[in-house]
Amino acid sequence: MAPRYADGMRWTVLSVVLVACGPSSKVHVADGVYWVDEPDGPATDAIVHLHGHGGDAKATSADADWLDVVAQSGVVVAFPQGQDGSWKVSHHVEEIERDDRAFLAQVAADLVDRYGVERVTLSGSSEGAAMVYDMLCGGPAAFDAYAPTAGAFFDAIPEVCGSDGAPLRALHGTADSTWPLEGQDMGWGVQMSPTDTVDALRTQWGCDPEPTVVTDAVGTCDVWACPTGPVSLCLHNGGHGMVDGAQAALVDWITSGAW
Repeated sequence: MAPRYADGMRWTVLSVVLVACGPSSKVHVADGVYWVDEPDGPATDAIVHLHGHGGDAKATSADADWLDVVAQSGVVVAFPQGQDGSWKVSHHVEEIERDDRAFLAQVAADLVDRYGVERVTLSGSSEGAAMVYDMLCGGPAAFDAYAPTAGAFFDAIPEVCGSDGAPLRALHGTADSTWPLEGQDMGWGVQMSPTDTVDALRTQWGCDPEPTVVTDAVGTCDVWACPTGPVSLCLHNGGHGMVDGAQAALVDWITSGAW
């Protein structure tokens, strides 16, 4: 699949490489900054990972789990910084002046130009996951696949999400009390159920009605075959956020050739 990009809580950018190199580098694009863990060799894939509410992209870029993935699996990992630690979703829509959809498209385009990657995946955790879904449904076609973790939409699931769908891997913990699997009303906004979200999207996109069940390093995944790539809902018995093995499982999904 050719990379798609437009002109113009936790999350991270990854590119496939041979060996991870030194400390994270800070990169400026038109509307903001991102931090990137660079490989020593050529890269074929990138992941843009979005932090959760109140997150710090620089700190996330120093996370040992991400650095290990870069070193062991050959990836570039990029971490955009949300405005005041937040993304333009839920009650932050009116608070944040920056167009985060445009900003993330700029990050994807910069990664393609900088590393010559063939594919860029948008990942994110918690509020970052909500931004991933927002980008999938309403943003420019800047990414080739989407991987939200520990989150879903706020307030409502769009009746139309994307023109034709996209490879999607949603990861969630059954013991998550911060963003429960069944969703919850926060008073200032409703956290939608990740299960309901995936069900709605696979129905919109004309996926096969019955999934294949796959067990990976993190948990058990229901995988539906769809016209534009697989849709997966992966559940583990842990809590909120990026649990042990989540980064490695994400890279395996990206590099497995399944889409």
